Parts: sequence; C-alpha cells; structure tokens
Amino acid sequence: MPAANCSAPSAAVEVTVGALLVLECALGLLGNAVALWTFCFRLKVWKPYAVYLLNLAAADLLLTFCQPFHAAFYLRRKTWPWGHASCQTLLFLRVLSRGVGVAFLAAVALDRYFRVVHPRLKVNLLSPRAAWGVSGFMWLLLLGLTHQSLFASEAACPGPEPQGGTSLRLLWQEALQFILPFGLILFCNAGVIRTLRRRL
Repeated sequence: MPAANCSAPSAAVEVTVGALLVLECALGLLGNAVALWTFCFRLKVWKPYAVYLLNLAAADLLLTFCQPFHAAFYLRRKTWPWGHASCQTLLFLRVLSRGVGVAFLAAVALDRYFRVVHPRLKVNLLSPRAAWGVSGFMWLLLLGLTHQSLFASEAACPGPEPQGGTSLRLLWQEALQFILPFGLILFCNAGVIRTLRRRL
C-alpha cells in the first residue's frame, strides 16, 4: 500500500483553512473594534502600557484586514488571480503586522515587569508622549526588517504566504521578530510572578 503524500493538495483542507481564516477575520474585527472604541472613548488616563496596547490593536486590525484575501487564496484552491504586486503587498502587510504585534506584546510585558519588579527605576516615569515615540520607532524598525517582502519574486510569491527555502537572513529575521520577543515575554512574566509570590 503506497504511503500517503502529506504535501498533496487537499480540497477539504483548503476549504477548512479558508473557513477558519474567515472566522478569524470576523472575530478579529469584532475584538479589535471593541478595543479601539474603548481606547478612543472610554479611557480617561493614558499610560505607556495603554499606548502599547493601542498599537497592538492597530497591528492586529491590519492583519485582520489581510485575512479575507488570504482566505480567498485557499478557497480558490491556492490560486492568486489579483497579480504579483498585490501578492507582494499583502505578504508584506501580513509579515509586518505579525512582527509589530509580537513587538508590542513584548513592550507591554516589559512595562509590567519594570513597574512590578523594579518600581523605583526612572524608566517607570516614562510619559505617554515618550511611549508614542517608542511606538513610532518600533513601527519603523519592523518596517526596515520586513521591507524585503515587497520584493519577493514571482516564484516565491504564488500567494500571500512566505515561500522558499530557509536562509541565514530569514533565520536572523525570525529570531529578531519572534524568538527574542518571545523569550523577553517569558522572562518578564516569570519575574512578575516570582515578585508577586514573594510579596504575598
């Protein structure tokens, strides 16, 4: 009996992935709309963590706007009829929004860490205006790290998802965008939990 080919196209899998992306889009629009409404109309006092959370919601909303096109890619049996330029743009926006989202999650974790574990440090006196500056720098940094997605070749961009083999540059980019922030989030959360347990 021949072994199953896991890389063979499957209509059921593609339809399932497309449906899940549509569901993710709907939930993302609802959740981020509520978050943005809360920040814009209900928040009375702005703190640095609120600035970071607002930017996180904006990054999530950007990713959510990309999801219908990504879902259509799967529902059309992995075909992209809208041209190479739109594929590059969507790939770039998806990579950028994911990277920015992870970066602002790390920023929120770091802010909580300093306020709980090291409350006397001057970094805790950071103003909301300075937090907006930090946020702008983070967007520019991630733009610089992800801009090469705009120049993906046609072979590497048959649809709005990264293609191609692993390279040292790609590994370095992944480390900067995901592995380092994830490690920072784990470190900060562990420090906060340890400090709160000690105080209790």
